[in-house]
Amino acid sequence: MRTTLILVFSLFWSFGILHAQANKAAGAIVEHSLNPLAKEAAEKAAKELIERATISSGKEMEAQTAKSLEAQLARTIEQHGDAVIVLARRVPEATSSLASRAPQLLPLAEKFGDDILRIEARAPGYAEMAAKSFGKEDLPRLLKLGKPEMKGVLNLSTHTTEPAATKLLLEGAEKDGMKFLEKVSGPQILAGGLSTAAIILALRSERPDPNKLIPAFFEWTKPFLMPSCYVVAGLILAWGALRIWRGYKKA
Repeated sequence: MRTTLILVFSLFWSFGILHAQANKAAGAIVEHSLNPLAKEAAEKAAKELIERATISSGKEMEAQTAKSLEAQLARTIEQHGDAVIVLARRVPEATSSLASRAPQLLPLAEKFGDDILRIEARAPGYAEMAAKSFGKEDLPRLLKLGKPEMKGVLNLSTHTTEPAATKLLLEGAEKDGMKFLEKVSGPQILAGGLSTAAIILALRSERPDPNKLIPAFFEWTKPFLMPSCYVVAGLILAWGALRIWRGYKKA
């Protein structure tokens, strides 16, 4: 009886081991059969997206750089799926950024739309700043600024102490560009935090440029210059005529 039980137990144990190995082998076969297909599809999509990005930019990419970027993008597509392909097709200029920073950019793109990727493409690393300081409705306005102005607004937005000050930064940059940003980026202002009051105070305390005072004065007096000349000339003629008349009268 004991021998029979041992024999039965041994058979079940052997069967269990064989079953586990069979499942493992089957899984390996399936994985081996699927992964090459997924990898091949990702590589094909990556190559197409790099070509689209190159055509969109109008700039040729070195063969080695393109090959390296294709490999990186293919790995990203394998890890994050079709979302990368969809976004890269909609915003070709952000293809390189998506290849290297998909984990950070995919959630931002879902919340803020394609414009957040356009900002990242123009200024790598600035998408998070834009998302933190501005709303989705402000992103098109940021994109209308020049690249230096856009980066300036985003850098200064990290020093603002209230949303109203951030809005004022954007409005000032839209109106006066770098000239405005330079006025509010002094170390004394930034040290205390860039509040709305600090920005307004900085703008009001601007000192006039002495080199511009004289031209500005002449510009202001231009409408009165010619009439004044006629008046002076008339006075001189009248004075001369009076002297002549008096001299003639004495004679």
